Amino acid sequence: MQNKHWDVKIEQNVGGIQFPHVVIDNFFTQSEFEQLEAYAKNLNFESDNVEVLETKVSKTGSAYGNGLEESFALKLDQKYRGHLLQILEILAPKKVKCFDHSDFHLVRTPAKREFKIHDDTPDKLLSTVIYIAPENNFGTFVHSTKDDHTGGIEVPWKKNRAFIFSRKESTTWHSYKSNAINDRICLVYNLKSKKVSNVYLAEGLWLKALDYSVRGK
Repeated sequence: MQNKHWDVKIEQNVGGIQFPHVVIDNFFTQSEFEQLEAYAKNLNFESDNVEVLETKVSKTGSAYGNGLEESFALKLDQKYRGHLLQILEILAPKKVKCFDHSDFHLVRTPAKREFKIHDDTPDKLLSTVIYIAPENNFGTFVHSTKDDHTGGIEVPWKKNRAFIFSRKESTTWHSYKSNAINDRICLVYNLKSKKVSNVYLAEGLWLKALDYSVRGK
């Protein structure tokens, strides 16, 4: 199965809310997605809260963590990282040079639970949220402000759909939740940076970059 979905269109809005992004259906091949579904069925979570299992992949090709099997994470990163960097080049070109590692988060949101409105941490250069299981649930909700009380605009749920965006300070407000019936399982594939001061500079946030450097982080 050939991946022909990388010739994608950048959308600037979600339901009228400024939020540059890409949506790709059938992001993974069928065999890759079936392997991810198998992971979802066998996840070992220990609480009724939103939980994350993480596998990190270095820029040079080593992997470690308690989420995806390391060899599988390496395979996915080797295959898709270059394509995602091309999308980052369009969404936030100044951030590309900040990239130094990837990570894969298997995120389980139990039934009736939610993760409140947030704009993501600055170390995330590009977030790719892939909906894994179940067949039906809520997608990701985009908001105009952190204090939005409207419920937001949904990027609807569809298995193997990817919602891709580059976070921007106090702008890319979003949230997610699970329905009242099933746990919600996603894979979040992040391109990341340990050089947070440089990320703030790439966003034009000079004072935040200076403050972060002064605090020695």
